[in-house]
Amino acid sequence: EIYYQGQDIALDTLTFDQTTYLDNGLSPSTEYCYDIYGVNVQGLRSPVQQNCASTGSPPYVVMASPLGGKILESESEYMVYFDLFNSDFVDDISLLYKDDSGSMDWQVLYSSESLISPLVIQVPEVSGITYDNFFKVIINDKGDYFGNNSVSYSSQNEYPFIISSS
Repeated sequence: EIYYQGQDIALDTLTFDQTTYLDNGLSPSTEYCYDIYGVNVQGLRSPVQQNCASTGSPPYVVMASPLGGKILESESEYMVYFDLFNSDFVDDISLLYKDDSGSMDWQVLYSSESLISPLVIQVPEVSGITYDNFFKVIINDKGDYFGNNSVSYSSQNEYPFIISSS
């Protein structure tokens, strides 16, 4: 029998041939403690065995460059840098772009399961000069044990940058 430590309701009762228990859907950065009892055919319990384990910290991403104030040449190659933490829990990454047209829509410039920084992208094509441009990097975590309940985390440059056609 397996219980959360100090609780009276069993999480599960394993059969004699089961040697593992999966507690799915746990919160990140949290310690979970269990009370585990062996039960014989007469229903008598063994002394409690307590076991504690902690879940990992969630992943996060920080946009490193451009932070703003840069002038990029339209249609040139540019390296976008980001710092990725706890990447073992990351499934994929996307880089998005938003221009100064007043639209709230983000355009996807890059999307992959490869988590390499920097990303080499082609700067979007503009006519003339655009002033209020932003990049946003989004990561999706792997979710729970079964791949469900994935969460997205994002970071974008704080200040706009300029794109100019030559």
